[in-house]
Amino acid sequence: ALRAAAMLLGITLHACSAYRGANGPVRDVSSDKTALFDEFFHAGHGFRMQLFFILSGFFTAMLHQRRGCGAMVKQRAIRILVPLVVGIFTIVPVTRWLRIRLGSEDWIERRNVAVDGSIEIPWSGPFEHLWFLWFLTIFVAGYGLLVAVRLLVRSLTGWRGELPPWSVNVAMGVLLVTTWGCQYLMLSSRKNPYFGAPAPLSVIPDARIAAYYAAFFCFGIVMHSVQTSTGRPFVGTTGNRWMYVLPFSILIAFPLALDATYGEHRTALLVAAFLQAVYTWSMIYGVAGLFRRWMRKDNRRIRYVSDSAYWLYLMHPPLVLLGQSTMKDWPLSASVKFIGLNLVVMALLIVSYQLFVRYTPIG
Repeated sequence: ALRAAAMLLGITLHACSAYRGANGPVRDVSSDKTALFDEFFHAGHGFRMQLFFILSGFFTAMLHQRRGCGAMVKQRAIRILVPLVVGIFTIVPVTRWLRIRLGSEDWIERRNVAVDGSIEIPWSGPFEHLWFLWFLTIFVAGYGLLVAVRLLVRSLTGWRGELPPWSVNVAMGVLLVTTWGCQYLMLSSRKNPYFGAPAPLSVIPDARIAAYYAAFFCFGIVMHSVQTSTGRPFVGTTGNRWMYVLPFSILIAFPLALDATYGEHRTALLVAAFLQAVYTWSMIYGVAGLFRRWMRKDNRRIRYVSDSAYWLYLMHPPLVLLGQSTMKDWPLSASVKFIGLNLVVMALLIVSYQLFVRYTPIG
């Protein structure tokens, strides 16, 4: 359910682009009055994909433990690499064409202007919204390579690769500092301030962005694979104090991070990066605890949404762009359009999932 929520949140974040001024390809007539959508976007973008990579690392380690390395790699290839390859020749060119066809002239012109010596093209890199599948392919391949090295070392030395309990705290510290450092490097490399991590624009990943998301992927592996110093599974302790951490993240960490990055009290980049990292990790911790508390029981509706979320996310961009373009001149408030757009897009995608995916080999 948590992974599905991250996917569905991504659809809503992309849907709100039309109501954020000149930030999206389609510019709605009511976008100038909706600064609230900027805050909504930053709040979601600041933790959503990070959470997704943690969950991906967790399930990768779980598959390895239950089925072995070979079966894990095969399952991940079917689940990740195949959709990526198919998407590059189907949904990606359609989305790219619609962005250019429906995008406002000022957006196209702005996206083609040189920024810090690099040319930004009028789409989000060669993979569009599927860039995360490319990153996952790289991370899973790296994980499989590390497993092979570990087996080789074990055969040569007899060392089983077991680590002492205190190593969990060390690993946690390294990963936290890594995300902070990568956040700082990403901020310092851009002419304009940015909240979260930008989407990669190249087949060869930017080292800063790749290391940033790799840290979250590794954290998911740690969650599954190790125990705390008290002997408890590490994943069993995640989010225990969510009722305190989640309000702190939303009411304190997020406003401070946003103000340090964009506001009148913009601080040194190192401080802004630190506050962003605090928001990201506290939000992940709080949301994980919230879902552990309220989503434990099996529910058929929640299971259905969880099963369909992946398909919905892969296929949503063309419908979102068409919906934004259709409604951009309607004399309605941005909030009404945003809610209506999400409801219509989700409904159409769920129907397509039920008819063409649910009871087929794809599903």
